[in-house]
Amino acid sequence: MSSSPLRALDDSGSEWIDESVVNPDLSSVSLQDKWLGQRPRFLSSDMQPPSSLEEANCLMHLAHTKRAIYATTKKLSKKRAQEYKLRAHLYELQARRADVKLGEADLDIGRASFAVRNSGHFIHPSPRLALKRYGSITFRSRLRPQHEVLAVHLD
Repeated sequence: MSSSPLRALDDSGSEWIDESVVNPDLSSVSLQDKWLGQRPRFLSSDMQPPSSLEEANCLMHLAHTKRAIYATTKKLSKKRAQEYKLRAHLYELQARRADVKLGEADLDIGRASFAVRNSGHFIHPSPRLALKRYGSITFRSRLRPQHEVLAVHLD
């Protein structure tokens, strides 16, 4: 038995080959005009069942393309979720850095408040600077931790 295309003899005894078996014209092959099972979900409701093998192949390629679109959408969604997680992590890092700066700003406010309470000077004046500014006067009394009064007199 040969694996060649369908060969037959006509009435005159000459051999002929059925070309439709060798190279079938896809548009001429007819199919049933109904959906076997359910209608594919990716098709619109007005889409008719394929009436030829060529239409069926187009629908098959359309189904593969639609699947590729869904796979790409899934990848895109996962990448977006990863992007949002990385953004959230970045915002947390920025919040920590802002928290450090907030602590520094609180210290600056404390230093400024202390300076205002001490006559507007950020540092205690040296004795030479005090003599230059105030002359030879007795500074105010200050309470020590044991509540002793200490008077300072600069000469």
